[in-house]
Amino acid sequence: KAAIKYLEGIKGKRKIAVLGDMLELGDFSKIKQLSKYAARISQTLTTTIETISIPEDKIEFISDVKSKDDKYTFSDGVGKISVILSEEISKKLKLDYIPSCFQGRFLGCKGVWTTMWNDNSGKIYCRESQIKFIVDKKKKNFFELCDYSRYIQSYLNRQIILLLNSLGLTDDKFMKKL
Repeated sequence: KAAIKYLEGIKGKRKIAVLGDMLELGDFSKIKQLSKYAARISQTLTTTIETISIPEDKIEFISDVKSKDDKYTFSDGVGKISVILSEEISKKLKLDYIPSCFQGRFLGCKGVWTTMWNDNSGKIYCRESQIKFIVDKKKKNFFELCDYSRYIQSYLNRQIILLLNSLGLTDDKFMKKL
């Protein structure tokens, strides 16, 4: 809605309408850099599939996993999702399996969420590094799906064989597999 109004040109009352629509998307007030601001607005306009609604009491914000000196973030952009929620999303998509991870958007967060096979809490866990802007949990708590993991057939090609050779695997090991 905001994108269409923006394309019409921002003049007078139209400018106020666009700003009003943007307020519905989330709180962008902490973003001071123009390019980042535009990127966050465009994040809300990403083509996604609205999957499941997650109740407020099943949403948890957790810390990132960092090195002792805080120099490296090992969990950058990677949250967690319980197997219960993963199964619900899978059913909504009519899949015959539960994906191991989902790429999506949720409450102003973006990134991937990995299925926690041993977690039956029905919770989703968003990390600090995933939060891009603030959205009221009571307004928009749908998990918006961009993509999900799926099975793909893999092949042993020349590049992989060369890589394995450089790591010490000899050609005779490949010949035995033929």
